[in-house]
Amino acid sequence: MISTIENGAGVVPKRPLRVYPAYALVLITRGHGSYQDESGLDLSIQAGDAILVFPGLAHVYGPAPGTKWDELYVIFDGPAFDSWRAAGVISPAHPIIRQQHGVDVAARITEIAETGNDRRDATGEAHREDLVRRRSLQVCSLLTLLCEICSSGPSQEQTRVPSQWVSRACALLAHTGPEGPSLDDAARALGVSTVTFRRRFLAEVGVAPGLWRAKRRMESACHLLQYSQVTFAQLAEQLGYADEYHFSKRFKQLIGVTPSVFRHRIRNNT
Repeated sequence: MISTIENGAGVVPKRPLRVYPAYALVLITRGHGSYQDESGLDLSIQAGDAILVFPGLAHVYGPAPGTKWDELYVIFDGPAFDSWRAAGVISPAHPIIRQQHGVDVAARITEIAETGNDRRDATGEAHREDLVRRRSLQVCSLLTLLCEICSSGPSQEQTRVPSQWVSRACALLAHTGPEGPSLDDAARALGVSTVTFRRRFLAEVGVAPGLWRAKRRMESACHLLQYSQVTFAQLAEQLGYADEYHFSKRFKQLIGVTPSVFRHRIRNNT
């Protein structure tokens, strides 16, 4: 999905912070403003910068007080992007992609969106095989674009490169279901004690491994709450929680509202 907003006010309302269930790349084409999120980041934005929105991360962004801005955005989701996040290629710690030199982001986003348009035959029918192929091309093109803009001219906020150890740790913790490895199992796979694993992960990632995994689980929950009819009890079981009560309690702690309120808001666009 690709859309443009002229004379926009950013995320409204500003409080409570918004939690979005999918990824989004938001290119600011006119104006300036700021971005804040639950981790404490408070970053300035100007025309030419792009905001990379991560599912499940509470955030807000918008133009400077008393002004408006124009934006172009594309919404996307899927395991390919989740794997890049787990590996640290894209990171919530670096949500702002500064003005790119030599990369026409607006033209590229428009081109990617057009790649996925349905092509119908003389009877007006869209062929499933062709649609699947086009959507696959979209994913590949978007990954390529993200790779280009994340690697060209990194900003001050983007100088930290995740280590191979961090990438392996995040890949292990990215398994959000009950079949995923425990923290003890992950530590053994990395050849360290559980205590060392917790300390090193916290030092290099900035958040405890248990909380990091809990947030990935909540991202999965947000996606399923929007795009499926799964019950809260089924969701709790899928994500490895003891029961619906414990899942709902943890969801509210991390997202700010109960699963039922989240599902109602996201489906009614409120």
